[in-house]
Amino acid sequence: MIPETLNGTLLVGTLFYFSFATCLAITDYRTGLLPDKLTLPLLWLGLIFHTWTNSDKLTDAIYGAVCGYLALWLLFWCFFCLSKREGLGYGDFKLLAAIGAWNGWQSLPLVLIIASTTGIVACMVLRIIQKKWPAQLPFGPCLAAAGCGEFIWQI
Repeated sequence: MIPETLNGTLLVGTLFYFSFATCLAITDYRTGLLPDKLTLPLLWLGLIFHTWTNSDKLTDAIYGAVCGYLALWLLFWCFFCLSKREGLGYGDFKLLAAIGAWNGWQSLPLVLIIASTTGIVACMVLRIIQKKWPAQLPFGPCLAAAGCGEFIWQI
């Protein structure tokens, strides 16, 4: 049985997570940007959430934030060195760091697989509908959906 205060904290935390993730997904889809004024508070709220709900998971959340950022940062630089083009934006690093803070480091591989698969499917659907490949496809909506879905799976 979950204590009533923990149950309320979990509900409020989940609503904050989903609200920020939805705003970020919509913003990235419309503008191609993931603003710091949304990604950074989401990251900090994820860490605070774990101090209130399950402090045993705080270490996983901290490593999740660090590994989330570094995973896409490294991918960015590998792609840039090979192609001399930017393949991701810095907001994507910060969003995955925030997802890592909420979901823990263990969930990051699954989140990346789901987000990447979603992005590939979306790209193919756009190719079929528009009869051409999209010039760019924002990754933030895919990350946000995968992160929220995996968070619900954990609960």
